[in-house]
Amino acid sequence: MYQGKRWEFVRSNIEEAIASSRFRPGEKLPNDVELALKYGVNRHTVRYAIRRLEQEGLLRVEQGRGTFVVEHPTTYLLSPQTRLTDNLISQGRLARRKILSAATVPADERLAGYLDLQAGDDVLRIDTLSYQDEIPIVIAHSYFPAKRTPGLLDKFSGTNSISTALRRIGIDDYSQQWVTISARLPFAP
Repeated sequence: MYQGKRWEFVRSNIEEAIASSRFRPGEKLPNDVELALKYGVNRHTVRYAIRRLEQEGLLRVEQGRGTFVVEHPTTYLLSPQTRLTDNLISQGRLARRKILSAATVPADERLAGYLDLQAGDDVLRIDTLSYQDEIPIVIAHSYFPAKRTPGLLDKFSGTNSISTALRRIGIDDYSQQWVTISARLPFAP
């Protein structure tokens, strides 16, 4: 039997469930009655433990909807050398990426200007979906001068990293010429 206060026991168990991903960011927790039965305490003890976890920033309570694990925003520093994977890993996040599509396309005027090409020159467009802790967070459209990056797509497969793929074709460092960011609220499928 637990030797401390009952609410601390409940709080500790819920905190451990969050830390071990049994309760994931954004997930709704079981209701007070279910948690009380699970931990062998009364509902008031559960509510007190939840209130403490809410004060600590781990949970959010929405009146009439339930209690949810807080989703911590990702800090993304923008610079010509920013790397998404490195950014996520530095924040203790699991990062992975998959290719949605890839094609060689002609550069338009704007793209040609950014990549120091002529309009109509071939560029490799790679569309990827990046995940943070197995949650999709970014759809990216990346463009590379086709003549300067032969074999890039083949090297990307299996690495899930543009930086690693570029190193594998002999490009040890690169910078981003421009980044356009847009956001929308997630929706249920």
